[in-house]
Amino acid sequence: MKLSLLFSATLFLSIFLFCTCKKDNTTPLDIHLQVSPDTLVITDSETLKEIFLSTQPQGKTEFTISQKPDWLTVDPLTGTVDGKIEPVHITPLTDNLNEGIYKGKINIISDIAGTAQVYVIMSVKGHPKIKTNVSEIAFPANISETSLVIENTGTGLLNWSIDNTTNWISLSSSNGFLAKGEKSNVIVRCDRSHLDINTYTASLTITSNSETALNPLPVTMVVPKTVTMQITPNPVLFDYFTENTEVYLKNTGNSSFTWNSAFAAYYSILPNSGSLNKGDSVKIKISADRSGLQTGVYYSDIVFTNNANLRDTLKAQLNQFNNTKWILDRNIIDATFCKETNKFIIVSANPNRLSILDPDTRQTTSVSLNSTPRCLTVLSNGSLAAVGQNGFVTYVNLLTNQIDKEYPVSCNAFDIALGDNKWAYITPNEGQWTYLRCINYADGTETLHTQTGNHTIYDHTRVQLQPNTNFLYLCETTGSSSSLEKMDIQAGTANYLYEKFDANTWGNFWFSEDGQRIFTISKSVYKTSDLQANDMLYNGSIESAEILHWADHSAAADRVFVIAEGNGYSTPTSSQIDVYNGTYLNYITNYKLEQFMIPQNQNSGKLLDAEGRFVFANKTGTKIYALVQANKESGLLNDWAIQSIILR
Repeated sequence: MKLSLLFSATLFLSIFLFCTCKKDNTTPLDIHLQVSPDTLVITDSETLKEIFLSTQPQGKTEFTISQKPDWLTVDPLTGTVDGKIEPVHITPLTDNLNEGIYKGKINIISDIAGTAQVYVIMSVKGHPKIKTNVSEIAFPANISETSLVIENTGTGLLNWSIDNTTNWISLSSSNGFLAKGEKSNVIVRCDRSHLDINTYTASLTITSNSETALNPLPVTMVVPKTVTMQITPNPVLFDYFTENTEVYLKNTGNSSFTWNSAFAAYYSILPNSGSLNKGDSVKIKISADRSGLQTGVYYSDIVFTNNANLRDTLKAQLNQFNNTKWILDRNIIDATFCKETNKFIIVSANPNRLSILDPDTRQTTSVSLNSTPRCLTVLSNGSLAAVGQNGFVTYVNLLTNQIDKEYPVSCNAFDIALGDNKWAYITPNEGQWTYLRCINYADGTETLHTQTGNHTIYDHTRVQLQPNTNFLYLCETTGSSSSLEKMDIQAGTANYLYEKFDANTWGNFWFSEDGQRIFTISKSVYKTSDLQANDMLYNGSIESAEILHWADHSAAADRVFVIAEGNGYSTPTSSQIDVYNGTYLNYITNYKLEQFMIPQNQNSGKLLDAEGRFVFANKTGTKIYALVQANKESGLLNDWAIQSIILR
């Protein structure tokens, strides 16, 4: 009974409370949040937009903006909708946005009315804004350059230009384009040239598509007193054939000054001092005195100084060439030197002649020849020369400078030797296995060298008389064998004695003055002897890195003088004379051969190396004479010369 009464009381209370609540609450149980419009379109020129919130059916609800784009502000972010339409203010934030279309959404949540969304589309145009790092530009007396920085602090593309109508202002650039955040550094320079002492003013007007305009930039420049000058042209070149040149000294400052000059002793300057008013200039003549100058390139400064102690330096170069060689007017086919008479004997063609050249007095004596010479030899006392030709041999008396005898020979001559018996010995220019021709001076009778067994010689064989003896030595230049061979000429006709095979004996060779040693093209040296067992024995080697083109020995100086040639017969031959000890064959020094001057025009020239062809020492060993030829690139008509060198 008690439980039944308790249940009835509880049920009654519940019904009472339910009925009471339904009667007091005016909010429907099923309401929805409404937003209008559901899509919002904004342009960046609009500063305020609105959306409107309500409920359906009418009722009261709390709302919160739960999501929005960064480029919008929303006010309020929270609030209450209570039966009325509530506005929400939307403001676009475009200051830092690039040009373009932006899309986003605004999410709204409520406590009992659900959620709503608004889609937002915003179009943004460019809004460039110009800014500079300075509001004025000043050039004090010691400044001539500054930086003007132009910046786009807005969005979009900034198009700018600077209007400059002032001739003493220059700009590194006067227009350009800048994207958002970009900068352009314009170098502004002032030019005080030709301006008087004063303070000058001007302005730079910057125009652009910026939403904010700039005021003109005032510019001031102080021009102090200047005492400056300039020399033109600078530098100057006194080429090989240039004796004079002209320059101009100009007053580039705004005040008068006096000036003077300082220069090397081999120059003269007219005028060398004076005064100049503002803007004036003076023509100055500079002359070169080449007397006393050695061959070389001379660099020097010609210094101009004014009374303000300001200097302008003229860089001057002088190219000097002293030709000390004896330039010959004939092309040489073969040459030798007589130490007894201290004279060159040469043969040349076009015209065909033998010439006697005194290298000290530079006197020439010539004897005409009846045919083209090919080779030459001279008696050691310098009284008689023998010239080998095609099918002939000609004897020339060097005392009377006349042809003494001329005989036919059964070969074209390659090389020739002359014994003290005046017999001429000729090796042929053609024929693989042939014989030495022996020509009797008295009557021109020709005999072949005496054979031992089946001995013959090869064409292009070198032959030389051993000094102070009646023996010939021969060496092949193109054959398959490498050997020195010896012949006896005591009876006139050459008699073959023996030969010595050695891989280093080939090509040209030269005797020492006393005939006791042989210097070969391969640098190997051999000693001679009357005994076969001791003859042509290896005696050392010249310390040259290359093969020898020519060699001469001086007993008085105890020296060997060498013209080297590239290994493998490469050209050109050396442009210096190498000197070796005559006893020990070690290297001592060298003498550079004087170059040839090749004129390029009336002022300039080109120097080309001389190539050594022959070198001989005088009898006393105090001087050497080099017979040289210009490099083949020269194109000179007269490309042979004799250079005399005093030994140090």
